[in-house]
Amino acid sequence: SELRISVLGDYTKERMSRRKLRAEESAPLIDEESGCPMSSGDSSGDSVQDEGRQDVINTLPPEVILKILSFLDVVSLCRCAQVSKAWYDLALDGSNWRRVDLFNFQLDVTDEVIEGFAQRCRGFLRVLNLDGCRSVENHAIVHLAKSCNHIEELVLKGCSQVTDRSIKYISNHCPSLQLLDLSEGPVLTERGCSYISNGRHSLRHLYMAWCMEMPAAGFRMLCSSCCQLESLNLRGCSQLDDEAIQVIGDSCPRLRRLNLAHCSALTNGCVVSIANGCHALEYLCLSQCGNITNPALRALGLNCPELKTLEVAECSSLSDEGFIFLSEHCRKLTRMDMEECELITDMTLNAFASNCPDLQQLTLSCCQEITDNGISRLAHPSSATSDIHVLELDNCPLVTDASLETFVGMASLVRVELYDCMMISRGAVAR
Repeated sequence: SELRISVLGDYTKERMSRRKLRAEESAPLIDEESGCPMSSGDSSGDSVQDEGRQDVINTLPPEVILKILSFLDVVSLCRCAQVSKAWYDLALDGSNWRRVDLFNFQLDVTDEVIEGFAQRCRGFLRVLNLDGCRSVENHAIVHLAKSCNHIEELVLKGCSQVTDRSIKYISNHCPSLQLLDLSEGPVLTERGCSYISNGRHSLRHLYMAWCMEMPAAGFRMLCSSCCQLESLNLRGCSQLDDEAIQVIGDSCPRLRRLNLAHCSALTNGCVVSIANGCHALEYLCLSQCGNITNPALRALGLNCPELKTLEVAECSSLSDEGFIFLSEHCRKLTRMDMEECELITDMTLNAFASNCPDLQQLTLSCCQEITDNGISRLAHPSSATSDIHVLELDNCPLVTDASLETFVGMASLVRVELYDCMMISRGAVAR
């Protein structure tokens, strides 16, 4: 595949766009009576208007038609429902509505729409995504929890009208619930945490990013009871103190993914506790946790041999010593984000090149001591990092045109970021 090199751009704007990229597509309105997205035009179809053409679908047994319809998305099902009365009944059969994603219709989703879905789907519904549906209130979620008690995944991200009352009914009426996303919206108090803690559910994945009103005492109670957690997202929960975060290591031995970005109170002691208790950890984000230093990396190296992704952007106190130790003990690393870890040098790259054969993505933006020699070491035929795919070197002032020649020899490399690398010339890029 062709190598893509990005160079001499607006670094800040580019980084923000990469981090916040999200599809924002226009969506049709939702018919509150049926709970379905409305087609933008006449969807009756030419086949229905053409009396001489046979409707092949109607010759099939209903169970076969339902199987075919089960592969369609929400919009397609609703269009089918507008073809005829028979198609309406088949398309809106609850068995076709096991997975409902309303993200693209978030501005049009009301309580009436949710209640309509709940009435239709009932025990069939397994997955519901209400990301960004800010108009949805407690009444609809309570109705949903009572009607669809086999739901396994529920996303309430950005549902700012949802409160503890909804959490109570979800926790008590959805025993099969495995994933709950309360990020960026629902007001979660200590009472809400107690409902989750005492609930009848099977939570494996809990996302509470930017739930900044969640009290530390409530989180400790919640985490102590959810011992089966495999994924936990606490990004932006800066109110959580050392004592609260350390409960993760004491209570969640099965944890594989943990996001603590922007938890500014986090210290080395928290990371040590997590590393000692969560030996299955594969993904850990500590970005913008400025208090952590090399002992945290040492604890991860000693206790988390399965670690594959580590994000420590803006952890400016970390240095070569910690990363070298980590590379020697966590040899399954596939992705490292060390943006603005300004103390690291080519010694860190030498260590990764020697010890991490699975490394595929490396972010070194604003690491101002990285030079062409370190890049050359990553690309050397004897290097363990021969399979690297993505290399981000934005704002690395010591990287020069010489590294471009190195990139040509890296067969697996598909993307290089060199924004604001002032020693890279346009002529070298063109050649």
